[in-house]
Amino acid sequence: IYQTMFVKLKSCHVGKNLNKSFISKDSMQTAMPSFKGKPILGAFVQNEDTNEWDFNGHDIELYEDENGKTQVKYIEQVIGNISEVDEPVLEYDKEQDKDYVIVKGKIFKEYTKAEEILNRRKSCACSVELAVQDLSYNTVEDCIELNSFTFMGVTLLGASVKPGMAGSNLVVESFEQTNS
Repeated sequence: IYQTMFVKLKSCHVGKNLNKSFISKDSMQTAMPSFKGKPILGAFVQNEDTNEWDFNGHDIELYEDENGKTQVKYIEQVIGNISEVDEPVLEYDKEQDKDYVIVKGKIFKEYTKAEEILNRRKSCACSVELAVQDLSYNTVEDCIELNSFTFMGVTLLGASVKPGMAGSNLVVESFEQTNS
């Protein structure tokens, strides 16, 4: 039996972010289709006091290859994916006064601690990963404006890790068992 946890991600928002970048509504809408089918990622850490597992952040290790060139080793693992069927949508959040990109996804039970963590936490912060093609300096907002980009994935964050965009999170919607 194959088990899947269905999730809804309030992934990122239009406007100025906590990480001092800015995304216009037009730029966001242009990039949204690139989110379909992208990975949901997680790096895992065990709390020494409670022995409970949690997500961490955008974890990497730098190392030197045999030619002395610095390389990146990604610690994050693929733990699910964004729906290839459901369209990403912009949804206004009155409490945050922001338009958020909402995507549906699924988390795989096998191979990781993701299900255990999400069953316990029910929701967690998340952080999108972007490939930026064009940016500029926005003098009005005093920040970097991301004019053109594609979504590369989304990383689930631990309880002690703050997202780059206020209010970004994942919520568990349902749990389903499917024979495969």
